[in-house]
Amino acid sequence: MSIATVTITSTDALPSPTRIGRRTLAALMLCAGLAACDLNEGPMEKAGESVDEAATDAGNSIEDQCEKAKDSLGMQDTRC
Repeated sequence: MSIATVTITSTDALPSPTRIGRRTLAALMLCAGLAACDLNEGPMEKAGESVDEAATDAGNSIEDQCEKAKDSLGMQDTRC
């Protein structure tokens, strides 16, 4: 019966304390960045969303009117 002996000739397989520290620091910075996100919408955020909604509604209305005009003129391609 023989006994197997394992010898590590290189320390590349083992993480160095510096690499572990860098990974931990990076993970902590990521967590801190995510925790800094504010879930409450302020008045400026709500105003911005209202402006975005109004612009989208206006664009949709213009497109609808364009399609109706093309349809009433008998055009085959009613896309605008």
